[in-house]
Amino acid sequence: MNKFESILFDYGRYVFVSVFRKAQEEERYEDCAVMRDIMQKYHIPCDTSLEDWRADLWRCGYLGDVAINNLSAYMVEALTRAGYSNS
Repeated sequence: MNKFESILFDYGRYVFVSVFRKAQEEERYEDCAVMRDIMQKYHIPCDTSLEDWRADLWRCGYLGDVAINNLSAYMVEALTRAGYSNS
């Protein structure tokens, strides 16, 4: 499992897609290719929204309130793990 797949499993698809968008902004095309392969493997659309993420949590039996409240911390951790700046 690579660092991007671990981000997907640890933080969910919304955070993963946000990291993908950051890679696009920073023109890290090799990372984008790796993440796009993961997105195809797990059928993750590029337009995943916060509501989609919350619905994923509900399907797993979680309310999602804690995750939503901790989203900014999750984003910082995921971006750091991916090797990107947090700005």
